[in-house]
Formats: sequence, C-alpha cells, structure tokens
Amino acid sequence: MKVKIILIIILFLLAGITIFAMGRMYDVKGIVVFLDESKKHWFMQNHYEMNQEHYPELGTPVEHAQLTFFYDLDKKNLPVRDSVWHKTIFTNEQGIFNFSDYGPPSKKATIGVEVVCDGYATSYFTYTDYINREHYFYIILDKTF
Repeated sequence: MKVKIILIIILFLLAGITIFAMGRMYDVKGIVVFLDESKKHWFMQNHYEMNQEHYPELGTPVEHAQLTFFYDLDKKNLPVRDSVWHKTIFTNEQGIFNFSDYGPPSKKATIGVEVVCDGYATSYFTYTDYINREHYFYIILDKTF
C-alpha cells in the first residue's frame, strides 16, 4: 500500500514538472498599417490592443513587416535578445499576422513586441499577455524619409 502511495505521489510530481517545463500557449493576431497624415491625427499612439478581431478600415497594409515577440525582458522591459524565449513572424500581403506559440509558464506575462520593416521606423511596445485569452493588435508604422 505504501509503495502505491509513493508511486502516485511520484507520478503527480512528474506531471507537475512536465506541465511547468512546457510553458503556455500565446495566441496573437493583428494588422500592421501605415496611415497618411490626414488620418494619423486620430491616433495618440502607434499600437492598440483591440477587444476583438475587427480592425479600423484605415491605412495602407504593410506587407512583410517583421514582428518579434520577446517573452524575456530586462528590468526596463527591453528585450533580452540572446534569450531562447522569442518568436519572429512576418505579416502577409494584407498586413495581417496570426500566430500561436509556447512561451515561459505563467498566468500573465509582459511581452515585448518589435516591428521592423524597410522604409518604416522601428516600433517597440509591451503588453500584458493573460493566459487563455487571444490578443488582437492594430499597429501603425511611420515611414522614414
């Protein structure tokens, strides 16, 4: 009887370690656009988290923008670039991105997002990612002259 109890305890411990080591799922969707000056004055910042996947129909989609999501940040919320906890994706022809990825285990985490594309200024922001929730972003890039 004692052997069975010990084996059950060991199995629960191993299951807990496995779940902790695997991390958790991140689900993020969004669009990257450029707004001309006549529309840009409506927006106070260059990124917005939306409640659902309905984005303003404003702006020109930015295709092939590179988005890097950093799950490991320093004390100033800047990316730890040599960390294994990051994911890079690209927007499609409509400026849309959509991905799921595993990151460090937690119920909530601060994630850094860097957006880079030729001809546009680099954009960086952070957001709080909560477990079991999809996140939707409307990201505005500025052109470089």
